[in-house]
Amino acid sequence: FASPQVTLEEASVEKFDRVCRKLDLHAGDHLLEIGTGWGGFAIHAARNYGCRVTTTTISDGQFRIARERIDAAGLGNQIRLVYQDYRDLDGRYDKLASIEMIEAVGHENLDAYFRKCAQLLRPDGTIERFTKLSGLGNSMSDEVLDLAETPDGVIWAGTNNGGLSRFDGGAWTTLTTDQGLPTMTVKSIAVDPADGSLWVGTLGVGAGLVHVV
Repeated sequence: FASPQVTLEEASVEKFDRVCRKLDLHAGDHLLEIGTGWGGFAIHAARNYGCRVTTTTISDGQFRIARERIDAAGLGNQIRLVYQDYRDLDGRYDKLASIEMIEAVGHENLDAYFRKCAQLLRPDGTIERFTKLSGLGNSMSDEVLDLAETPDGVIWAGTNNGGLSRFDGGAWTTLTTDQGLPTMTVKSIAVDPADGSLWVGTLGVGAGLVHVV
């Protein structure tokens, strides 16, 4: 929501389009969507960017309604809707989108989830994950830009406004300036294989690499 005046429909369309822009979608792309929802993103991507879309769900209700919406939009030849668990998918795709799937996957399955995403992408492919995590960040506008898990089982999340947060199985907590990381956009998180510490790439004022031990 860019402002209090923005409607829910307008905000949803902007969310879909933001993912498309980040993926740099083009008409020649074959996009995989993990988690169809009600079909809104697949329809938006196909209609506005001209790409082919394969989208998958394991929800009977969502499959039925998404099928109806895709057919009503006249995009049945451009969007392939499949009723299948993402772990059973095969093939290679140019782009991959997974919107608000982290919550459904669960932190204990994140490693397998990301490995499968990597298997489904072409070597030069692009992935965009969009999720909202309860208790994370400073406002409704916070968007998770990257996730990582350290060897001790802690999940780390970087957001566009709220900085770096951690989840140890209880609740999300956000690191403050006193703890070594100012509130800024966290673009990427990498786990150092040598000692399990974090390297955090930040944007904005003071942008650069931050080492979190």
